[in-house]
Parts: sequence; C-alpha cells; structure tokens
Amino acid sequence: MDILSLIPRAIDKKIKHPKTGAYVGLTLTLRSPEDEVMQDALFQYQQSYGTSSAERTHAAKEFIVHAVSDWRFEAGDDGEQAHLNGNKAPKCSAENKRTVAASPIVRSQVIQEYLDQSNFYPA
Repeated sequence: MDILSLIPRAIDKKIKHPKTGAYVGLTLTLRSPEDEVMQDALFQYQQSYGTSSAERTHAAKEFIVHAVSDWRFEAGDDGEQAHLNGNKAPKCSAENKRTVAASPIVRSQVIQEYLDQSNFYPA
C-alpha cells in the first residue's frame, strides 16, 4: 500500500439520540481534518482549552460552522421528519449551522469524530 494514499476524507455523520442511539434524521457532511479550513478551525478550537465554559462552548460552535460542509434533514428512526425551527430543508448557512451547533448533542458528536480521526480514513 502506498503510504501517501492514506489521506483522510470528508465523511457523513449521522446524529443519534444520546440515550437510545436512534438516528434523529440529521446527517452532517464533515470536512476532512486535513482540509485547509479545518487546520485553522482545529487550532482555534484547541486554543479554547483552559478558558471558561462559555468561551469553550462558543469555540465549539464556531468549530462546527467550519467543520460542516453540507447536511441532510430527513426522517429519523422514529419516522419523524427532522427540521430546524419548522424548516424541513434549511440552507446550510453559517447562521443555520450556529443554530444547529447550539445543540450539545450535535457539538459532542461532531467533536468526537475529530478526536478520533481514524473515522475519516477509508477502509
């Protein structure tokens, strides 16, 4: 295997209910950790370590704004259509990403993906 072919790629992350593990109907496309945008975003997020929880939460939201390149809202495992404030097909804008990033479930699951970067490598 050519070692240089081992390059992390963008992935789709299905957001799941933290208690049941059921898919909630939101899939986020996350940029590769090697993406130029993510290099700076990862650095900025790491700089928030040791700051207040409010500053850390703000840094996590901004990290997610950079990490998410696209999304899909669809029916979850319970059959219910996912939506953002009633909109079933919201634009993947920075403002809407900040709104989605207000969810601690989304923040923790996205950040967890980047903590274990093996998820970004093809098998």
